[in-house]
Amino acid sequence: MPLGRKQKLALWSALPEQTLRRAAEHNSVRGHEAMSREQILSRFAGQRGDTSIRSYSWQLEASELKKIAAALGYDIKGLRRIDDLRLALFDFIDSHGASEKRRRARRERLAPKSMSADALLEIARGMATPVLHLRPEGPGRAVAIWHEADREREQDAPELWLSLNLSAHPNSQSSKILELYARPGSGETRVVTRTGRLPRAGVGRTKLFAHQANDLPTLDVIFLRGPAAIETWLEENEWKRDWGYNGNFPDAEVAREFAEVWRAEHPLCAENAWAQLGGWPMTWPEEDVRDRLDDVLMVRTYRHYEPWLEVFRRGKKYLSRSRIT
Repeated sequence: MPLGRKQKLALWSALPEQTLRRAAEHNSVRGHEAMSREQILSRFAGQRGDTSIRSYSWQLEASELKKIAAALGYDIKGLRRIDDLRLALFDFIDSHGASEKRRRARRERLAPKSMSADALLEIARGMATPVLHLRPEGPGRAVAIWHEADREREQDAPELWLSLNLSAHPNSQSSKILELYARPGSGETRVVTRTGRLPRAGVGRTKLFAHQANDLPTLDVIFLRGPAAIETWLEENEWKRDWGYNGNFPDAEVAREFAEVWRAEHPLCAENAWAQLGGWPMTWPEEDVRDRLDDVLMVRTYRHYEPWLEVFRRGKKYLSRSRIT
């Protein structure tokens, strides 16, 4: 079984009783209403697989995820975002699971030798593309306006989220203003372009300034577009370029070390930018990176966490998406 009984017992015991009972209801534990705390813990500890905790982890608060980390003894130092805390839990489960044991056995049989974490990072830096990070301070003129007003109000029509001067974009020759609208609750987004100037800053409107940066590709992009050395590495692992990275990849230690660097530097996790102009596409639960690899990323937002909004250009057409994990 992926996690042992003792580990599961420690995991669930770290949660307060109210949370534990909600988890029992969420996972359809039969008769949970009449069970004591100890009985619910015993039921969860005796279940096969890790579906229950993986499923209910999306309902847990950051403080509860930290209690689980303390109970199981895995490192979450420096992690603040709830998505990173949840990912750390998944990584721990994966590292103790049967699939991880199979992966390690396969790696020992294949014995891939051609790639180190440093070499992989060097390849990624060679593939990095220049981008602009938008922040509420900086030199020069503002290139965008972030709209905060009425973000919490229920409306039938999407709210104006971001106004962007396209002349500032590293991959655009347009002088128009792009306006991105979104309604987070429904996932609805739309893009409008117009002539004129950016709106004035004021209450609920924040100027954003451009800062030069480089965008590291994800592992999925590296697998697809990496040089011959990546092809050799994948062949050693009996892996296809278009399979992407997942926990079954034999040489996962090298990939995980790179992923740690990517998370430390990328504004999605590092929280060092409100938005980004240009850069590589990313893999999302609802969309493969291949679906956007040849489109131009116009903007991706990071402010306020989920939903993250993306606008791509395909020819003369703009495509907007609302992203969640």
